[in-house]
Amino acid sequence: MVENRHALMRRAARDAEEIVRSVKEPALRKVAYERVFARLLEEAAVPPQNAERSQSRPPDPEARKRKAKSGPMAWLTDMVTEGFFKKPKTAPEILAKLRESDHHLEYSAITGQLHSLCVQHILRRVSAPRGEAKRATWVNW
Repeated sequence: MVENRHALMRRAARDAEEIVRSVKEPALRKVAYERVFARLLEEAAVPPQNAERSQSRPPDPEARKRKAKSGPMAWLTDMVTEGFFKKPKTAPEILAKLRESDHHLEYSAITGQLHSLCVQHILRRVSAPRGEAKRATWVNW
């Protein structure tokens, strides 16, 4: 099927070049070629490249938003918008807050996301002062 589609497209391109060969002005020739090529493809009924994708209903713009709102990064971002990080929070405090929302994670599951939020200047990592326990905290930037 792919080979047939490519053969049809090559034939349509060849025919379109032949049809617009007499047009002298390059800009007009280009426009004419594009229109003729498109018409020839329509007449040949070339199947779309994404034939396996169903075109029965238009994509739901809200579905993408709903789908993007899952996982540790989305949960941490929600915590930022709720104001959870207004005061410095340690890793155990962050994990406890996530557990309240029924997200039972280990620290290793959120380290990458916390780092990404720091790189994006959403959160700031604050090291513990000398002499105290070596426990970093995160706070709004």
